[in-house]
Amino acid sequence: MDDSRSVLPYLARERAAVILLDLMMPYLSGLELLQRINSEFPDIPVVVITAMNDVETAVECLKTGAFDYLLKPVEPNNLVSCVRKALKLNYLQNEISSLKNYLLTDRLEHADAFKEIVTSSKKMRAIFQYTEVISPLARQS
Repeated sequence: MDDSRSVLPYLARERAAVILLDLMMPYLSGLELLQRINSEFPDIPVVVITAMNDVETAVECLKTGAFDYLLKPVEPNNLVSCVRKALKLNYLQNEISSLKNYLLTDRLEHADAFKEIVTSSKKMRAIFQYTEVISPLARQS
């Protein structure tokens, strides 16, 4: 994006799995934007990519919540590896959140899939919920 001020409204409308953020940006600095993203969208990993080879800045970014801090020019393999790790973290966070949501709300989205199994066991219902949560994983394989 050309305008750092458009990032937060964009994130409010669209899902993002990872953000690659430069520290040198017009309008809002990358560090300020990092703080706002971390505050409003803490589940999105932010990878800071910058030419600023400054330990204090790197530490500040990581303390603020950056997933990683990469120096330009970024080695393509390092960038790909970093993004993969960030995507994996995002995916796992979403799975944990989904699992918590299922178990805490005691709901089944597809109760009809389990209608043939007659039970009043809370443990069995938990297994049904767990099955629903992990079923998208089975379809990906």
